[in-house]
Amino acid sequence: MRFVQLPAALRRLITWPRLLVPAVLAVLLWGALAVPEQARRQLEKTLAETTGGTAQVGALHLVPWRLAARVDGLHLTDRSGALLLAADAIGANLALDSLWTRSVHLQSITVSGARGRLEVLENGLIRPQLPPGDDAADSATPRLRIDHVDLSGSALVLRDASAQPTATFTLTDVALTLTDLDTAASDASPLSLRGRIGGGTLRLEGTVTATPLALTGTLDLARVRAGPALAYLQRALPVRATGGRLDASAAWSVDANGALRITDGRASLRGTALSEASGAALARIGEIGVEKMALDLAARRVAVDGLYGRDNWLAVSRADDGQLNLQALAPAGSGADGASAAPGPAAPPWQVRLGALTLTGQLVQVRDDTVTPALTQDITLDEVYVGALGAPDAVPVRLAARLGETGTLALKGEATLPAGPADLTLTAKGLPLLPLAPYLPDLGPLALRSGTAAAEGQLTLGADGPQFKGQAKLSRIELWDTERDESLLSLRTLRIDTLDASAKGVTSTKIWI
Repeated sequence: MRFVQLPAALRRLITWPRLLVPAVLAVLLWGALAVPEQARRQLEKTLAETTGGTAQVGALHLVPWRLAARVDGLHLTDRSGALLLAADAIGANLALDSLWTRSVHLQSITVSGARGRLEVLENGLIRPQLPPGDDAADSATPRLRIDHVDLSGSALVLRDASAQPTATFTLTDVALTLTDLDTAASDASPLSLRGRIGGGTLRLEGTVTATPLALTGTLDLARVRAGPALAYLQRALPVRATGGRLDASAAWSVDANGALRITDGRASLRGTALSEASGAALARIGEIGVEKMALDLAARRVAVDGLYGRDNWLAVSRADDGQLNLQALAPAGSGADGASAAPGPAAPPWQVRLGALTLTGQLVQVRDDTVTPALTQDITLDEVYVGALGAPDAVPVRLAARLGETGTLALKGEATLPAGPADLTLTAKGLPLLPLAPYLPDLGPLALRSGTAAAEGQLTLGADGPQFKGQAKLSRIELWDTERDESLLSLRTLRIDTLDASAKGVTSTKIWI
C-alpha cells in the first residue's frame, strides 16, 4: 500500500501548536452544545426529586468563562400535579471565590415572569405540598451568600376553600429585591416588595436575617377591593357583603419559629353593602376601621386601642313575631368546617382586648311591625363614644342623637359593659311623640295629633332596672276626636318636676299645666 505524501509546505503548516487552537475551540463548541443539554436533564431530575413531583426546564444556557447560567422556561409541580413554581427566565452569576471558600457565593439572581399558587383545600390541607426534608442533609447545607436578588413581572394566587364562600387573592406585577443575604451571618438583609392586589397596591419594606431566620418590616395596602376579604365575614355571619375597598398598614415580624406578630396596625373598610340572607338591606358602610392593633399569633392575643365608624347606615327592624333582625346575626353553624375538623385537643382561647369605640354620623333606620300602623323612624347618631369596650370597670359613655326635625337626645356618664350598671345624665328636647302613637293604649275614637317630649335628669341602670330622677315636659299636646272631627284636648305645656320613675312606680312633688 502506498501512502500519499503531502507537500512539504502543507506538512509545515499542520503542526501540533497550530492544531491546538482549533481543537480547543472544537471542545468548547461541543461543550456549549452538549454539556448544557446534559446539565438540563440533570437539573430536571434533581428538581423533581426535591419537590416529589415533576420538573420541566425549557433550556439551560451556560457561560463557563463568566460562571453564569440561565434557565429559560421552568415549570415545577408537586406529586399531585399542583403548580409549585413556573418562571419565564431565571439567571444566576456565581462569584469566583466560591471555588475556594467552601461556600456558594452568587453575585446576582434574576427572575422574571414567576408564577405560583397556594391553596387551602376544603379538607383543610395545603396544596402544593413539598416532601418532608432530611434533617441530616439540611445540617450539611453549605454557606450561601447572595449579593443581589431581583424578581420582576411575577404573580401569586392565594385561594382558601376551607370554608364557603371561597376567598381568592391574586397578587400581580410583583417586583422584589433582596441584597446582601448570608446564611452564616446574623446581619439583616434589606428586602423590598411591590405588587398589585385587587385593583390596589401592596408595598412591603423590611429585612431578612438568615441566622436564625427572621423577618421584620412594614406593610402597606392601599385601595384594595374588599371582596376576597369579605368572604371571611360571610363565613362568620349570615350576611351577604358586596363592594368596598380596604386600606391597611402595620409593622410586622416573623421569628425563627414562624410566629407572626403585628404592631401599630391600622385598617379601614369603605363602601361595602351588607344584606340579610333574605336579601333585605342591612347596612351600608361609609367607613369603619381599627387603630393601633397588635397581634401575637403564637400567644393567641390581639389588642385594638381604637375602633371607629363614620357615615354608616344600619337598618334595625322587628318582625310582627317580635324577632329583631339583629338577633339573627348569630355566628353561622359549623357547616363544612365543623364536619371536616379533625378531633384534637382544644386550642387555648384567644385573649382579646378592645379599646374605645367612636362613631360619628351614623344613620339608623328603625322599623317595628308589632304595632299598627308600623313604626318607622330615622335616628341620626351624631356621636357615640364608649371607652375601652373590654374594660372590667366603668368607662366613659357619650351619645348625641337627633330624631325627626327637632328632637335631640344626649347621654353622658359612665357605664360598666355590657350589662351595667350605668349612671348617665340625660338631656332630651323636642322628641316627636307622633311616631309613638301606636304604642299608646286604645283610646277609642281619640287620636294623638301632635306633641313633643323633653326630659332632663339622671338615668341609672342597675340590678333593679332603670330609674330616672329629674324633670319631664310634654309640649303642644293635642288629642283629636275622630268621630266628631274636632279637638278634644290641647295642652301647651305639661311639666312634671322632681320626677322619680322606676319599676316600683312614679312619684312627683309638682306638676305644671
